Amino acid sequence: RATISDQFSLKEATNIYNIIYPIVAISPAIAPLIGGYISTFFGWQATFEFVAIFGIILLIISFFFLKETNLNREPKKLLYILHDYPSLVSNSTFLSYVIPICLVYGAWFTYLSQSTFLFNEMGYTQHSVGYFYIPLAMMIYVGNLAGKKLMNVWTSEKVFYVGLLSFLCGSLLFFIFNLFSDMNYAF
Repeated sequence: RATISDQFSLKEATNIYNIIYPIVAISPAIAPLIGGYISTFFGWQATFEFVAIFGIILLIISFFFLKETNLNREPKKLLYILHDYPSLVSNSTFLSYVIPICLVYGAWFTYLSQSTFLFNEMGYTQHSVGYFYIPLAMMIYVGNLAGKKLMNVWTSEKVFYVGLLSFLCGSLLFFIFNLFSDMNYAF
């Protein structure tokens, strides 16, 4: 994110994020699939080994091929950096964006981390559970494409709040479905 923010304006960066995030959105669909198969064939410990090896490869690629994009680097002391935090966390505009994003990501990653256990408890195999995340990833992809199109006609703030409202509507539908479904293991 910092690399993009260093090089592009807010509108350009938003369009770039709308290209990148659909790719990122695929990971919750692909990761459980890959992890399920690795776990089934090699044991659950192998999933951690896979992630470690993958992380090391990305670190090496980043170290050798990703160049510094912040051309205005000046050494800053920790106290200088900490000096800005009170004004940042008391800024209502900043908080109006950060708090909803943190809540959405918190809900999303809670679901991703806990739903696998619920699905396994319901009798689904580890590798079949991965397929359950494909519709979610597809909707994130569709949402990002819609956001990219809407950025051409609306402000980024309006697109942000429409996206937040869509997430809340999806969460509400999920909750209502759970109330009227036999699959209410979480309650």
